[in-house]
Amino acid sequence: MGPRCQRLTTIPDQLKEIVTFVFVRNVSGQLQPNGTGFFVGVRGETNKERFFIYLVTANHVLLDNHGQYYPEVFVRLNTKSGESELLQIDSDDGHGE
Repeated sequence: MGPRCQRLTTIPDQLKEIVTFVFVRNVSGQLQPNGTGFFVGVRGETNKERFFIYLVTANHVLLDNHGQYYPEVFVRLNTKSGESELLQIDSDDGHGE
């Protein structure tokens, strides 16, 4: 692999900060990764100091084998200390419909 190809395989740190893994519970109740997503911040229209953060992912990441939305999904967030934690998102929190 030449130098040009090697540079392309490095993921920029800025991208790593907005990408997340999306986890769901399998049939035994264990969490398993089901896809990825990324976060987008949208500035508020009335208060320009306020941002609304959205998780963007593919629809199939949120659907079970029967085409129903998982009742809950989890996203892995990196903390400033270098650790990670899981944040639960219930399906009634909105999924773009």
